[in-house]
Amino acid sequence: MGSGKTSLQNAVAYMLVTKSMALIMDVAELFLPHHQVVKPMFERVAYAHGIRSIDKAELIRQALRSGVDIIVLNEARSRDEFKALAEAITLGHGALTTFHAEDYEAAKVRLATLGLEAEELLGLSVVVEVGMTRDVRYNRETGVYEVLIRRFVRRIHNTDHYLARIARDYGTDYVSRQLELRGAFLSKVANAGLNHDQLANLLYVFYREPGIVLKGLGESSKAGAGAIGNQPLPENLLKIDSELVESFKREDKNSGDIGDGA
Repeated sequence: MGSGKTSLQNAVAYMLVTKSMALIMDVAELFLPHHQVVKPMFERVAYAHGIRSIDKAELIRQALRSGVDIIVLNEARSRDEFKALAEAITLGHGALTTFHAEDYEAAKVRLATLGLEAEELLGLSVVVEVGMTRDVRYNRETGVYEVLIRRFVRRIHNTDHYLARIARDYGTDYVSRQLELRGAFLSKVANAGLNHDQLANLLYVFYREPGIVLKGLGESSKAGAGAIGNQPLPENLLKIDSELVESFKREDKNSGDIGDGA
């Protein structure tokens, strides 16, 4: 607990601005304010007057009928939730969730105790194993012992299979180029001091015209650190917003309309 699983999950989901999503939660802890198509769905506990409970496994099955691209489950706990997620993945939907376990091997044991095929279930997914350390340090200036927490990524599992599949469909040159572009984008925006709205708008442009965005960010960095900050994005980036981004958003919104899936 506290290792940053939900924060990482939210960050990954935030980058996927072109996808329609269903957020399935028992408590409101995911934050996607600038995505075009987001369907929040909350678990409900039964109470008086005949109001029945609705668990997250049922919500996942309902999300499948809404035609969303990605199902985001804040935390998977029960056998039924894992089975519903596995069904969604095998039907072609994307899925993001978090799971408590000491490490990857412990995750296999925990899934097995739920009566699930752990190897097959974990093999369907890219698994990011995160960890946390706590150290106590004495602060001589304040005379107080402080708890220092360090959160980190231990290991990422099962990436080779997915990269190989993408390379098979699109070619190795495409995969290498996309990884290069995304790495360059992340390294530049991490130091740009963008707010949520700016980052979301910039992502829409990047997914359509990555070269324009990287060039614009490069010119901004030459102007000095904090050149973008919380100020409006440079004209050379957002001048194309009305021509490019708005049409992209409309296409994305239309593709996320509710309807029965195939």
